[in-house]
Amino acid sequence: MKIGMWNIYDKLPYDNIIVMIKDGTETIEAVRWIVYSFLNNHTVYVGEAGGFFYGEQTGTVIVHRKDFLLVPDSDPEEVFNEVCTILDQYREWESNLNMFLSNENGLSHMLDCSAPIFGNPMFIYAPDGKTLAISSGYPPELHWHWKELIENNGLTEERMRSLRDKSNLTKVFQDLTPTFHDSSMDMNQYIHCSILANRYMAGHFVLFSLCRPFEKGTLYLCSVLVQYISRYMEKYYSQYSSTSKLGKIAVSMLSSSTYDEDQLYLLLSTLKWKENDYYRVYAIQENVTQEPVMLNRMYIRLTETYRDAIVFRYKKQLIILANRTRDKGTSDIKKHLPHLIEDNYICGISQDFQGIKKCREYYEQAVYELNNCMVNKTVFSDASEHGWDFLYDIIRKNELSATYVHRGLLRLYYYDLNHKTSYYETLRAFVYSGFQPSAAGYMLNIHRNSVNYRLEKIKELIDFQEFYELMNSMDINRLNYLHFSFAYIDSMQMSFLSEAGKEIPE
Repeated sequence: MKIGMWNIYDKLPYDNIIVMIKDGTETIEAVRWIVYSFLNNHTVYVGEAGGFFYGEQTGTVIVHRKDFLLVPDSDPEEVFNEVCTILDQYREWESNLNMFLSNENGLSHMLDCSAPIFGNPMFIYAPDGKTLAISSGYPPELHWHWKELIENNGLTEERMRSLRDKSNLTKVFQDLTPTFHDSSMDMNQYIHCSILANRYMAGHFVLFSLCRPFEKGTLYLCSVLVQYISRYMEKYYSQYSSTSKLGKIAVSMLSSSTYDEDQLYLLLSTLKWKENDYYRVYAIQENVTQEPVMLNRMYIRLTETYRDAIVFRYKKQLIILANRTRDKGTSDIKKHLPHLIEDNYICGISQDFQGIKKCREYYEQAVYELNNCMVNKTVFSDASEHGWDFLYDIIRKNELSATYVHRGLLRLYYYDLNHKTSYYETLRAFVYSGFQPSAAGYMLNIHRNSVNYRLEKIKELIDFQEFYELMNSMDINRLNYLHFSFAYIDSMQMSFLSEAGKEIPE
């Protein structure tokens, strides 16, 4: 790891050091004895002060770039050893941080191994205030706030409100790098930094000055620690992400169980989502007749790929709840899913809907589309492409639906079947075009005069009076009834039409 002169100054065990630090850049990764004139930017040099200053100056000088530390009345070799020890300490610290990236309880270990570096307690908490990790070895008696954090496993709702009002917590949460803040709770200062994992706020890091005041190089060291914390939370994103926690709330919504609405809104705000954004549900299921065996592997694959969406398990399915308003990339989920799911998976997709609390009914829609996948032997089934199929299926299941189809339209259709004419489709185009012969002709790709000729023939076959009335009234209910009848006739099988037509004489 690289450090700066302030980090060396903070750790040197001397009281009378003369500080001449102009830059303080953290680029030091080695220490050398001054034996030549060329100074490497990544190395700190230690030598006798008399070689740099006039007069009888004794002691040791430490040099890095434009920065100097003068340690009067000291043994240069002893100071050299101290600097070597300091660099070794920081290297060991970073080595431990890197090792804990793969540890099950890595965040707590990272804080504990950082105790010799900072000499102060610290903790990491989730956006809802719950503790994710806290320094061990610091007793509750250290401070009343520290005791509160230990006993309540984080910040209580009341404390969050108090900090919001007295410490401008909303502004504090904007810290994307470690930042000093004055405390409103009878302690000197604290350092805060919001932790981003995959571009979203996954938590907050806080270092208190309860045991000793902060040193000059503390902010930089905090930034090193926060980088490792962020990497750890990205590695175990499903455990710490707001989308993962929202998945638990979504499960409650789908199962009609109770959930904490305040937590819902808090998690939405950390993602910069809103309750009334537009959402879409993807339901993925292993295409097997018995218990699924590969869902866990697929779950990991989906969470790693769609980090901007809520991915969770429900019953025997994997659910993706995508925000269509905020995350434009989710529009490519259907496009990219075929590369992720294999032939033994199927996926049902809901239509877009406004309001995350409506996810239960649109989950049911996605499950309906899953059934379509199994019936039609397809991998994907999208509700936005099957609106009429669904409505027709509902109508078809009612045995009386066919009896309510408009008799005149059915008569025309049956007449066309027997005489090879096109009167039914002509009347349909005439109605759909708002009773405009020119527009109807455009739809049918014929001249308007041909439309008028056919209309005259149609008037000889069915009672046209209601169509004359509709041209004037444009009654919505009667138009909807005609549209339903057209759609229903268009969707019926030939055998049914023949069966129904036998009841209607020409």
